[in-house]
Formats: sequence, C-alpha cells, structure tokens
Amino acid sequence: MLTDGVIESISSKLTASGLTVMKEYIDDIGSAAANSFPAFIRVERVELCELIQTRNDERRCSAEVTLRIRALGSAAGFFGAQQLSAKTENAIMRIYLSEDMIVKKVVCGGIEKNMSLGRLERIIELTAVTAVGMGGV
Repeated sequence: MLTDGVIESISSKLTASGLTVMKEYIDDIGSAAANSFPAFIRVERVELCELIQTRNDERRCSAEVTLRIRALGSAAGFFGAQQLSAKTENAIMRIYLSEDMIVKKVVCGGIEKNMSLGRLERIIELTAVTAVGMGGV
C-alpha cells in the first residue's frame, strides 16, 4: 500500500520515543499493557503530487500523506501528563529530523482526559511528503 512506508517510518520514531504503536480501528486498546503509552495511527488523506527528480536522477512522484496520531497515557488513570508530553514531543522531534520524508505541518493538541478510556490523550495531526517510485509502490 502507498502509505506503508510513511507509517513504518513514523511508527519507528514513535516506538523510539517510548510509545506503543497501534493501528486505529484494527488494534484493540485492551491489548496494550497497562503501563504502556499507546499511539493509534490513522491515515486521514493521501494525495499524489507532482513528478520530482531525486539525487540519483530517478523520476519519482511525491505523495502527501496526512496522519492522525492519538497518543494515550498509561492505564494508571489521569496521571503522567509530563511523561505523555515528553514522549509525544520527542516523537515529533524525531519525525521532523527524518531523512525519508519532508514534514509540512504538525498540529499537536493539548493533553486532555479521555473519560471513556480512563486515560490522558493527545492528538497529533501530521502532514508529510515522501517520494514514491514510478515502477510500483
């Protein structure tokens, strides 16, 4: 799938920041360990853009991908706001410094209580551009 490379790259940065990556609507919050900080990823939009030239003089199309990340606090209740904040900000820094994509926009919401899950929650919306091979994805 077109978005697999972007999701894999973002997932590695979230994991390196101490978050447990899960796919929204596929993975169940109940499968996350009580002391973990789950991060659900959902692709919001994919747009194929103009043809670009790479360093190797290959012709590639670029894809703009918009993701929504729901980072949750541990199941210990509404504690750990500083930990959740540090983990999400570390992840954003790692994503910005990524060499395999260009980050166009990041909107990071505040930390709020998700009453139905009994956890803290922070929403991150991210738009990135990455090169896609012409001979298949």
